Amino acid sequence: MNIYIHIPFCHQKCHYCYYYSFVPGRDKIADEYLFYLGKEFYLKSKKYKLKDVDSIETVYIGGGTPNYFSDEQFESFFLILKKYLKLEFVKEFVIELNPAACSASQLGILKKHGVTRLSFGIQTLNTEILSEINRHYHDNPAEIIQLAGKMGFIINLDFMLGLPGQKIKDAQDAVQFVKKIKPQSSFWCELRCGTRQITKFTNIPSHEETVKMYELIKRNLARVGYRQIIPEYFTSKKMMPLYLENWWTSGQSLGFGLSAFSKMENVFSKNTDNFEEYADFLKKGKLPVRYVYKLSKEDEALVCLMSELKKGFADLAEIKKEFNVDLAKKLKKEIEQLIFMGLIEFKDSKIVFTDKGYTISSPVSNLLLNNSQYLVKIMDTAFNFIDNMPNLEEFIRKHFFIIDEGTDGKIVFTSPDKKSVGILEKYVKK
Repeated sequence: MNIYIHIPFCHQKCHYCYYYSFVPGRDKIADEYLFYLGKEFYLKSKKYKLKDVDSIETVYIGGGTPNYFSDEQFESFFLILKKYLKLEFVKEFVIELNPAACSASQLGILKKHGVTRLSFGIQTLNTEILSEINRHYHDNPAEIIQLAGKMGFIINLDFMLGLPGQKIKDAQDAVQFVKKIKPQSSFWCELRCGTRQITKFTNIPSHEETVKMYELIKRNLARVGYRQIIPEYFTSKKMMPLYLENWWTSGQSLGFGLSAFSKMENVFSKNTDNFEEYADFLKKGKLPVRYVYKLSKEDEALVCLMSELKKGFADLAEIKKEFNVDLAKKLKKEIEQLIFMGLIEFKDSKIVFTDKGYTISSPVSNLLLNNSQYLVKIMDTAFNFIDNMPNLEEFIRKHFFIIDEGTDGKIVFTSPDKKSVGILEKYVKK
């Protein structure tokens, strides 16, 4: 089983962020949140017998900004966890941190309570861009991150590509920072232009420019010994972190806190993202769940496909054997279109990304999955962003160059590497 705990507080809300978080309007709300989080742990501990479970493999604390907490609140938080979980059996214990809000005393508390991996949200080293996107930044993030490394934590650095005003030099600076810090891993996420605040910017790099940054990062990290496990993730180790591996499988995941997800057996649920409603549920001794979906076999097969594609390939015959769902037949049209665009290959029941497709594997995967009602509902209820899963025409417009749109209803396009030209009949998924 995997545990996720959501801390929704931020010192200020970044314009690009579509995860549920807010800037508290009153001082004591974090204390109140901890109180009700303890109640949720009590209820779920009774329901799932958490104290008897030795198989909790990972604990992940995300946000928001988890280190919004004061030292005293952190201590209270860990008392709750130790009361209801056998932390000594946890194989990987991860927390997200904003280096601008991190202190040596916080690191000491995290170390004392068994946290093993820290994921620092750098996003970019360009302070002008950070200011523009309303991110709370640190003038010298290296100092606190290096201290964490000396204390024995496994370090991951998170960066974003495609931020407003971002240039190739910003990507070069980020690579130099990685070389200086020498983290065990780094994660490079392309901006999803979905929040209302970010869509107001007119200086967002094109996808072609973002791909150039990505290719630069990929080449330079490979030269200093970082291995690419998935398109966004580079590591000095040979294996993917356990928390990523587990969260991308269809295993058991139990979420706590505002807007947190759970997936137990074939039931997906999501907590309310309204604090008053969250507190009211728990006052009445009820779990603060707002959405519940029971997955069909087809949904489970699609979730499995999504997980497998994270690794760069998927065997549809194996998925059919496990779920008795023929995705090769169900996704025949989507597979043919992606083959036509040179993004995947399909042989002996296996979907394999081409080099071109691997670079943009997330949206390619979304195209295969956009007819899953389960996944569409997750996208609708999980994130506060405008755009939904793309249809093929939207995808082409974003990731390819349109040469001509004929009156016969066909789009003529070329790929970002300008090595191939395709003609595709307009196709919009209903």
